[in-house]
Amino acid sequence: MKTEEPALAEKLPIYMVAWSLPPCFVILAVIVLALDSFNDAGVAILKGKYMFLLLVGGTLLNLWFYAVRQFKLKRKLSPLHIIASLLFPVAYMSFYYGADTTLVIAICLVGIPVSILSARQSMNMV
Repeated sequence: MKTEEPALAEKLPIYMVAWSLPPCFVILAVIVLALDSFNDAGVAILKGKYMFLLLVGGTLLNLWFYAVRQFKLKRKLSPLHIIASLLFPVAYMSFYYGADTTLVIAICLVGIPVSILSARQSMNMV
């Protein structure tokens, strides 16, 4: 009798999914604040379309893993986690499309506590 391997979403501990967002907001805020110290090539890399796809796609993949894990374990989805997961692509897209530094930092400063609250809530739901 062959047992079925668990899917990747089932293997991932919830803290890997939930606690990955706060550092993302911090890193983006630091990069945006330090943007003046990058040369033109560095700014081009940070605002490149591959970086855009990597960040937005990675965040949406994180959200997908979270949703699959919650459905497999028959748990409710946390609206706070969904909001926190969608705030990061919004912050990066604002940066990517040339929004003011203040706006990007403001989104990051909202995203950090929301993602921490979301992670704590996800850990308590386990």
